[in-house]
Amino acid sequence: MTVYAELSGGAVPLAPGRFVRGTVDAGDAAPRQAIPRRAVRGDRVYVVRDGRVQQREVKPAFNLAGSIEELGLPDTAWVVLAEPLPEGDLVVLDGSRSLPVGAPALAVGSDGNALRAEAIERRPPLRAEERVP
Repeated sequence: MTVYAELSGGAVPLAPGRFVRGTVDAGDAAPRQAIPRRAVRGDRVYVVRDGRVQQREVKPAFNLAGSIEELGLPDTAWVVLAEPLPEGDLVVLDGSRSLPVGAPALAVGSDGNALRAEAIERRPPLRAEERVP
């Protein structure tokens, strides 16, 4: 982020072009959902809903770099969604290129945060995560 500031007076003069560390207060930031970038295919994500693979159209608000430790995923590239996914959707993280829409799938909990979705008639297992609140 580039920020421009005008300073008046002060004990330590700040020359143009110098770098400073600061904090930006975003005010009342609205909570949003973030999903791993690797789960997004163009403007769509694959989800498991009611035991079947489905596609959902997504509208990215912006990208986010860094880890989100509370999700327990190794990802450092995230897409923050402008509108949330429906409650209960499980986002498919890997394998969505070979997973047909409508295929039966079974979500199996692995560690409480990440879930694995296995296509019943396909191998290897595909991983999914719970929708981020």
